[in-house]
Amino acid sequence: MSHKIEEHGAKFFPYTITENIASFDVCHAVKFILEKFQLRRYVENEDLVTVAATVDGGDVAWRLMQVSGGIKICNPNTIDPLTREKLFGECGAKLVQSRYVCFPLQVHIAKDYGKFYNEHLSGFFMTWSHWRMTIQ
Repeated sequence: MSHKIEEHGAKFFPYTITENIASFDVCHAVKFILEKFQLRRYVENEDLVTVAATVDGGDVAWRLMQVSGGIKICNPNTIDPLTREKLFGECGAKLVQSRYVCFPLQVHIAKDYGKFYNEHLSGFFMTWSHWRMTIQ
């Protein structure tokens, strides 16, 4: 059953899994997320859309850690896909828990150490230096 779920999910969010890494197709995933939060039209009109690259890590289990790289939606025009209202309120300052606006796109089962980000997440961050060209 889990293989059928994975096959179905891959149609929405293509991904790869290796021994220690689960990684979504960043371009495809960001397009999907921007569309769901009604921000894609701004990108298509070449307006500014504020999205930040974010990383986080933490313990999964005893002596097992994860480090994630993803995006955080910061745009004041973001529309909540559930309520269809502005997610950050009319003035853009409503307090929103980060779990509602952060989306991990690459998850490493690895120890978080000083050089980890340069050694393992540099490709992920390079995507963001060209994100405008790849998202449209």
